[in-house]
Amino acid sequence: MYKELDKTYLSYNNIISNLGFSTAKNAENVLNKISGVAKHTHKSLPFEYMAAIVDRNTLRKKFEELANPNEYTKLEQMIIC
Repeated sequence: MYKELDKTYLSYNNIISNLGFSTAKNAENVLNKISGVAKHTHKSLPFEYMAAIVDRNTLRKKFEELANPNEYTKLEQMIIC
């Protein structure tokens, strides 16, 4: 009943973090024992916290090469990059 389709495989990965915008750059920084975790504060929290946060300005600059960052959320920008 169904015609068998040729199998097509596609594989790709990319990691965006505050260590870099590629899997290779992230791996390089981890292998060099560079951590992206830092102490942060936020006006809504009464304490400091540790996190690895992707810098908005860095992400915006990278994303501007692809599209208008004002039309996408930070998460959408990271997914598209």
